[in-house]
Amino acid sequence: MIILLLLPGAGLTNADAQSMLKVRLADNRPINVWLDGRYFNKRGTSVTVGDLPIGQHMLKIYTMAQTRRGRAFEDVVYHGNITTYDGMVTIFYYDANTGEVDSKEQYIADFMKDHPATTTGEYQGETGGNDHNNNQNNYANDNN
Repeated sequence: MIILLLLPGAGLTNADAQSMLKVRLADNRPINVWLDGRYFNKRGTSVTVGDLPIGQHMLKIYTMAQTRRGRAFEDVVYHGNITTYDGMVTIFYYDANTGEVDSKEQYIADFMKDHPATTTGEYQGETGGNDHNNNQNNYANDNN
């Protein structure tokens, strides 16, 4: 019986190994992110994805573009690999004009001190009026 209780606990060390990824363009254009086959439909000047397994990930960064006729579409401005590390936030900057990539790591605990969660899960808007724009502005601020 004791062996059964110890074995599940032994596996938690690998399962708890997590990382985060924060993605931003150098010119601060709003982006969407695709990571390891999963599209994150969250537009902001930066997008942070948490609870990632450590290791190599495939990343695509999308921006909005327009055809000559004014039709909007998403354009892939970056497609490549990024590595995340145990207990770290990988901060990924991409300059779409020069093709330069800059990434650095920061401990998740330190990152969370500098970027505290601003949403409590409760609706903070007003009833009626133009709350859609306010919510978008709050969301953009939450993702910086």
